[in-house]
Amino acid sequence: TSLKLFVAYISYFLLGITFSVMDISLNSMIPVMTDDAKERSALSSIKGVGYMAGSMIISIGVPLVINAYADKRTAYFILVGIASAAIAVFSVGGALGVNERVGASENQKYSVKQMFGFLTLEPVLITFLSQLLFSIGGAIGGTTEIYYMIYVMEDVTLLTKASLFKLIGMTGAVLLNTYLVRIVGKRIVYSSGILLISAALFLRLLDVHSVPLIYVSFILSGLGSSLVMVLMYGIQADNIDYVEYRGGMRAEGAISSLQSLVAKLGHALGGTIPAYILASTGYVANAEQTQSTIHGIIFSVTIVPAVIQIVSALLFLLRYRLD
Repeated sequence: TSLKLFVAYISYFLLGITFSVMDISLNSMIPVMTDDAKERSALSSIKGVGYMAGSMIISIGVPLVINAYADKRTAYFILVGIASAAIAVFSVGGALGVNERVGASENQKYSVKQMFGFLTLEPVLITFLSQLLFSIGGAIGGTTEIYYMIYVMEDVTLLTKASLFKLIGMTGAVLLNTYLVRIVGKRIVYSSGILLISAALFLRLLDVHSVPLIYVSFILSGLGSSLVMVLMYGIQADNIDYVEYRGGMRAEGAISSLQSLVAKLGHALGGTIPAYILASTGYVANAEQTQSTIHGIIFSVTIVPAVIQIVSALLFLLRYRLD
């Protein structure tokens, strides 16, 4: 047991490091690939769609693979093998196909003090705070969703079916995104996407056992999530330009590093909060849950993330003034 735990800890540690190396580099690519606003919006859309497509494949495919094998270890090894092969192919292929066209001068450097100075510029700071709250809310709901399907709906495969409906919403958002941004701008579309996710979560409270309401909620949530993910990277590219405008420095690496840190911090906090909520309501693993625990699961999958998302949206809508 000790050896297995050691292997698990080391694997998770290495996964965290290697993912950060990839993610920070990836987040810094859009602003150095082009300085054209339309091309950046297109690249941001491609990146957002890629992330969402990967998440959808996981949401749909993982439960199917796990349910297909009585021995869950076999399913785990198959999933790890598939994920490893996909990561190798797409990461290497993507890196080979990217060209950097916008860069800083060779002698451009900045100190740690200067770095913290431009990271606290209002548009940059507001973006990070909003994204932190968005990540926390998303992680809380995502972590608790499986418990909701098992103990409230009593059908874990419903998560796979609902994810297909979420894909409908995502597809619609991708088609509408460029048109909406052209009319009202990134700030309003981004904030509206987050508010739409909150509305979708509150909708489920009308009848927490209604399957049709879950499907409608997932469609709306997919629409909102897609609007946010597609615009998130384009907004950061604009922030990088703003830093250069204010301080004369290109800060792709610093801003991308902090964006990755914010996302991980949000997922870490968001993944921890449901554990405390469930523990405080008497959750017992692999057992019939009390009514108090059921209420705790519903509270954690709807109200808590919805309120946090509202704060995230209003913060960005009211305080992000970069146009």
